[in-house]
Amino acid sequence: MLYFRSYFLYNLFWRSQVNLYVVFIFQDLRKIMKKRTAKDA
Repeated sequence: MLYFRSYFLYNLFWRSQVNLYVVFIFQDLRKIMKKRTAKDA
């Protein structure tokens, strides 16, 4: 039972880490796109 609980917590932690990572990547992409549109204009 303890193993299952720790596995669940690990899963939750890993998912939150992945979500943060995706958010950071998305923000970087938006910055790059803004720079590109500024160059084009």
